[in-house]
Amino acid sequence: MNRLPGLVSNIKWGVWYDSGRAVLGAPPEAERMACLLHFAEAFGVPVEHTLQEAAGAALRAVGRGSRRTGGERAVPLVVWRSERFQRWYATLRSAGCRLLDARLEWYEQAAAPAGDPAWLLTVMVAPGDGAVPSVHRLLSAQGQGMLM
Repeated sequence: MNRLPGLVSNIKWGVWYDSGRAVLGAPPEAERMACLLHFAEAFGVPVEHTLQEAAGAALRAVGRGSRRTGGERAVPLVVWRSERFQRWYATLRSAGCRLLDARLEWYEQAAAPAGDPAWLLTVMVAPGDGAVPSVHRLLSAQGQGMLM
């Protein structure tokens, strides 16, 4: 290549493409995009060709957003909004526990527009009694949710 095309973006994309949090923005003439475009299509990631279109797609995905603090902010919005997560989180909070952190391990968009996505989330929870925080894995897939 005759110029530096910003390949660092490929690394960032590789971290986020399957998170449910990504929009791929690249002009049609961008070089070496085949792999990124392939995974965008495979994971249902919006692809836009201008900065304005990419920003618009990101804002549409966020919609009205959701006010969150602390470890809540680490939960992707699409998971945060799911009924299964909110039911688990309500139980956690009613026990006096706090969500310290979360990491999305796996995500798959819902097959139908009104359906729930499938996801696997690893969370760190601080018990309400001051005990040592613990790690839990939450899975929501095929219409079922469970704590592992």
